[in-house]
Amino acid sequence: MALDRAVLERQLGLAKTRLDKLSDSLKGQGTEEKALRKDPVWREARAEVRKITNRLNRAGDKEALTAEVAARKAAKEAGEGADE
Repeated sequence: MALDRAVLERQLGLAKTRLDKLSDSLKGQGTEEKALRKDPVWREARAEVRKITNRLNRAGDKEALTAEVAARKAAKEAGEGADE
């Protein structure tokens, strides 16, 4: 599972494009919005978008955690340097 933000954003863009094309195609055939949820191909495309979105959110959490760890480490080192 890739957690690189650039890769995930590219994947999300491709997945959203696929979902939009599929939705437009099905609506062009006269399928109602509510009936889309019964189409297995549309559901799979929507699940892919959700999956990548969740990965992107976790990548953001990981970046925030890494930044917090670096800040705490810097604060600890600054505190130790002041004591000496």
